[in-house]
Amino acid sequence: MSAPKSQLKNSNAIIEEFNQMLDWRAAAPLPDGRLLGRQSEGKRESVNRIPDKRITLLNELLPLEHLRVLEIGCFEGIHTMGLLQYTKHVTGLDLRPVNVLKTLTRLSLSGYYAPIFQGNCEELDESFGKFDVVFHFGVLYHLMSPVQHIKSLGRFADTLYLDTHIASTANATESSEIDGDTYRYSLVGESGWLDPFSGADPTSIHLTYASLKKALVKAGFKNVALLNFRDERNGPRILVFGSRTIDVSSFPMIADPSI
Repeated sequence: MSAPKSQLKNSNAIIEEFNQMLDWRAAAPLPDGRLLGRQSEGKRESVNRIPDKRITLLNELLPLEHLRVLEIGCFEGIHTMGLLQYTKHVTGLDLRPVNVLKTLTRLSLSGYYAPIFQGNCEELDESFGKFDVVFHFGVLYHLMSPVQHIKSLGRFADTLYLDTHIASTANATESSEIDGDTYRYSLVGESGWLDPFSGADPTSIHLTYASLKKALVKAGFKNVALLNFRDERNGPRILVFGSRTIDVSSFPMIADPSI
């Protein structure tokens, strides 16, 4: 695992000042066990694990040590910290300026460093850089142009590791044609900029799994492995691995959901 760049010590008073300074919505331990952040009411009650088990799984499937990872949607840096346990080559991006500050705070207090940028992931192209893996958790279902976004990722990344809500077939009452292909989806309301768990637009698109898989293949991520499916309070959610070059036939796949 990757070692911290710095071993500077911070007093309990400093940690508490950071806890009070920012409007945290998630909590996770620092390397020394002290807690940074606060849990958001109505969300997960337990403290977040670092690294998350999905990051551990990613490293088992694709050892990350020498790979360049782009994290889209840093939120408060908990997944950023998890990725840095396995590789020092992590770049982060988040639309909300406060999330950039929170992520940099968590990294600083943990003794790690990664470049973290504010920006709109839907405006990314190959000029931002080339990456081996795009780590994409909890963002796609907040976008209004998910198919076009996935297509753009295919131009500068080899592998996409994606955790996202999808629409059930019954709820996918909308469809659109993009480059001659039809994609089915549901249109979902968003709560606005002031809600840290919401997208920036008034509505967002949730693709069906079949449409999402089609988008992945069309973008060049032709080797697709569905690793997890779960029903959550906000609807069905999946974990999927898509790659241009990596053979996924030996991965612990599950059957495509019949929803």
